[in-house]
Amino acid sequence: MLLFRLLKYFDQPINELGYEQSALLAALPKAPSRYNPYKNIKVAKFRRNLVLKNLFDNDYISQEDYEKYKKSEIILKKRKKIYLENTRYYVEDIRKNIVEKFGFEKAYCLNKIIYKQLGLDITSSYKRALNILDSELKNKKIEIVNTTDPGIFKTDFEKNLYKKINEIKKYYSNINNDENYEQSLTILAGAKKEIFEFLDNVKVNEENETLRKNRLELINMLCKTFQNFINFQLLKINNE
Repeated sequence: MLLFRLLKYFDQPINELGYEQSALLAALPKAPSRYNPYKNIKVAKFRRNLVLKNLFDNDYISQEDYEKYKKSEIILKKRKKIYLENTRYYVEDIRKNIVEKFGFEKAYCLNKIIYKQLGLDITSSYKRALNILDSELKNKKIEIVNTTDPGIFKTDFEKNLYKKINEIKKYYSNINNDENYEQSLTILAGAKKEIFEFLDNVKVNEENETLRKNRLELINMLCKTFQNFINFQLLKINNE
């Protein structure tokens, strides 16, 4: 609860709080709603100053500091709410594109899950991979030829991602016109663990040119596999 209030009122680490900020937090537990500084700043300041007086009386702060702190205004900085707005705009482009290219049924299925964790897992995994791929290929003379060599993988993270990609590719190779769209989306979302572990632990910008190119080929293979559901790459271009 203390962490919640810390972020709600000040949005900064606890070790960076001043005495006046800490005193306000200490004053809240007795009646947090009544002393809420957003609702009643005067009452909150009064309660804060009582705590400051207690600190002064017990020799935790000097009289000079006490006088300074009790006169200070309460400056609130509410924690920013992160709604992944870029992802949501991106997803809306995806939805429209699917309706136009693949029909209502696929769009309806995507729309049901896209703002839930399942949908966010899909879009965050794809966008993170594609951003790294674009960044590494930009202004660098690396030609992607759609060939990944698992024989030169150096880490289990590479091997696990390669295995997961091939599982997804096998799934798509076995479906036909009666594709279960919900199952397809669930399978794509299920790759997040392997994708993030690879991106968090494997240095893509490897000094060894052969390893670097092979890792970029692996990421490219991942992006193309995701595009079996919808051409995310075209949608990204349309959104820029």
